[in-house]
Amino acid sequence: MLPLSSNLPPQQKHRLHADFLANEQAYHEMRDLLLAQFPGQWIAVHNGKVIATGNNLIQVSDAAAASGGHPFIAKVGAEEEVIFRFRRVEFSFDQSYQPFAIPRVSVTFWNHSETRSAVFPDVIPDTGADSCLLPDRDCQVFDLFSSPYFT
Repeated sequence: MLPLSSNLPPQQKHRLHADFLANEQAYHEMRDLLLAQFPGQWIAVHNGKVIATGNNLIQVSDAAAASGGHPFIAKVGAEEEVIFRFRRVEFSFDQSYQPFAIPRVSVTFWNHSETRSAVFPDVIPDTGADSCLLPDRDCQVFDLFSSPYFT
């Protein structure tokens, strides 16, 4: 089994922090031991050590983020089965939408360490979404790639 980052195109892989790639490699080197000990659990690896485990991805992600580094997070034994689905819809503001116009809001996005931000003055919120995606160029504006992330 190859590291998941090996599936990324070179122009995307170069954006991954070297520490994240090292943590991903460490995970794969430990995988057989982890599979025996933590099958089906979420796990975070940082500096060659397991720093968080559990069945709740959000809790493991929060613990990983608290490490201050670039930990690798995976579901042990199901690395290639985990799928995050996102929908993408592009549309312009519709003044004729009835009974009220679609809302437009100004939003400030911050990176994880809150050292850089960007204001986007024309955002249409989707209050029913489980998650949202931002265009790559917008993420680069406020250094989102320095935050904890998944491949």
